[in-house]
Amino acid sequence: MSNNRKTAKKFIVVWLLAVICCLCCPLPDIAAAKERFIIDAQMLPSTKQTYDILVTIENQGEDWEGAARLMLDNVYRESGKCAYDTVLSLPQGSTKQFTIRMPKATIESTEGTIHISLMEKENKIIASKEFPRLLQNIVEGIKMGILSDSYAALTYLDMGGRELYYHNRSLPIRLLQLNQDNLKMRLPELELLVIDNFHTEVLDNETVDALAHWVDDGGVLIVGTGSYAKDTLGGLGFLGVECRKINAPAGIEQENVISSYDYVMNQLPLAELRDKNSFYEIDADNIALAASQNSGSVGILSYSLLEFGKLGVENLGGVTQEGYVKNYLLSIICSYADSSDGSDAYDFLNTYAVSSTFNRLLRILGNSSRLDFSVLQWLIALYVIFIGPGLYLILRFIKKRDWYWIMVPVTTLITVFLVYWAGRGFEVDSTSVYSVTIENLADTQNAITYLHCLDAGHKEWELRLAKEYDYVGSAIKKDYTTAEGNYFYHVQKKGDRLYFGINPTTGFEDAYLQAGVAKEPESGSLIINNDETISNFTEHTFPYFAIVDPDGDRLKIYENLSAGETIALSELKEDYSGKLIGRRGDIMSDYIYNYLDDKLHGQDAENGNIITALGLGITSVYAQGNLKKDTVVIGVTPDWDKVVDDKCNEVSYRCLYAVMGDKYAIH
Repeated sequence: MSNNRKTAKKFIVVWLLAVICCLCCPLPDIAAAKERFIIDAQMLPSTKQTYDILVTIENQGEDWEGAARLMLDNVYRESGKCAYDTVLSLPQGSTKQFTIRMPKATIESTEGTIHISLMEKENKIIASKEFPRLLQNIVEGIKMGILSDSYAALTYLDMGGRELYYHNRSLPIRLLQLNQDNLKMRLPELELLVIDNFHTEVLDNETVDALAHWVDDGGVLIVGTGSYAKDTLGGLGFLGVECRKINAPAGIEQENVISSYDYVMNQLPLAELRDKNSFYEIDADNIALAASQNSGSVGILSYSLLEFGKLGVENLGGVTQEGYVKNYLLSIICSYADSSDGSDAYDFLNTYAVSSTFNRLLRILGNSSRLDFSVLQWLIALYVIFIGPGLYLILRFIKKRDWYWIMVPVTTLITVFLVYWAGRGFEVDSTSVYSVTIENLADTQNAITYLHCLDAGHKEWELRLAKEYDYVGSAIKKDYTTAEGNYFYHVQKKGDRLYFGINPTTGFEDAYLQAGVAKEPESGSLIINNDETISNFTEHTFPYFAIVDPDGDRLKIYENLSAGETIALSELKEDYSGKLIGRRGDIMSDYIYNYLDDKLHGQDAENGNIITALGLGITSVYAQGNLKKDTVVIGVTPDWDKVVDDKCNEVSYRCLYAVMGDKYAIH
């Protein structure tokens, strides 16, 4: 009892001391709690190649110097992180604005969050702000129309900003509200159309015919039924589907069903649908009829999307509403449209061309700097074996075992000399850079420069871009595992100059970057004339040039086209003739694995680099969508304008191209 009283007294004393301390301590200074920095970011109208972000920093405290860092926390973690730093000096009460330009090439998703941090020395963060899905403010997106008497209740179909992968791109969905009066007029804008809880018999024949043609031309039509099946299907006779009856919700308990999808469906009224022409497949996951229809697709659900949207989270069986719509509704029904035109090789976009073909081509381009350590490995392996049992057995055989401790240091010195001699060719005094600039002679505002960089060091390095460049960033994704908040690529702006580099995890690590040039456009033109002659009205002589006819799937390479020259194609040496698209849809696979390999490993190896640069130019032009049915001429030349204004070993090339039109097909 006595011990309990002592414990109680101690507790009371501690409590009283705490109260006294609280009373004696001054109240927090309200002024000190006020934000020192105000950080804002907004999207600007974007170019074809970059997302442009206007950052505003206001300093409400004392004078400050440091750097503002912008990073995208992409939902796809495999994408190589890039930190964009801007060195700032902010006097008290001042506001500064600057623009960060991020290449689109490896931003696979606009769902990510933009983080802006203010840093002092040693990257100490003193203020930061997040901007979720900021990039989506400028992205046009995939347009989905909704024809329903309950439009507001179906707006969840935009998935809250999550992206849908469709036709080789990932974009958010943009919704359009439709009615019987504007449906026909708005159809050409749409890629997806949802009809749910709508009396379709009010649509006139002309509108229904337009809807059927829209699906044939590539549209994706999704029809919800459920309790509203008869009204929704009544005016859509071209679908060939009717409702037999509507079944009440089964209401099976979650523990008695196999999957969460079954659980969701058992909460909804389901329509029994009859496929009158045996045209559709039955998709079990969606409880739907689905089919390709020429270039488009149709999905007719047994349930109503309006009724599905009313289910609470507790009734979704562990599947989020956005996740269900994305993965088990839109993606599956859209795939039927994909399958109908998936063989169209001209739908390849930046993601494929830059991350795949560009990767292979530029690795070949930098092949002369790829270091082969196999000789050193063999020398070291032989040394390890020899210095142990090998040396001992030899000395034992010649009966000189007492020489062992003398021969060990002698052997070591000899090995060190051999390693030094064999490794002299591996010395790297500075970063090696291979650059290829691709410019459209008719429009150089979106000229692209690709850089492949190799450095020997383990520490972070940076190089200064030439003055006329106004953006730089990662060009292809890198599969690096980094700690949270770390980065691989690093871009820094100091004054009016840009610096780029990487934060390597190992030595001899390479980086792939994309930069944009903002200088005066190239003058001149490349023209294929109707008499099958070619005119080079530029100041450049092209050791090699290509004529690409994507409509005929043909690619031809010629040699030596002089500046100012007009010459018949038949008089030029045709160095290569092949297909643009391989059997599996690979861009330029024959070019890479046959023609280019022959150049690199044959008697003409000295021209391998320039041929590789030409291949990158062809791939880049193709990826930008400039090649559909138009014939394109692309010339390549060694470039005297360096991309990097810093200490490095740079080899640079330039590809200039002109779009001719489809009447200049080659045979």
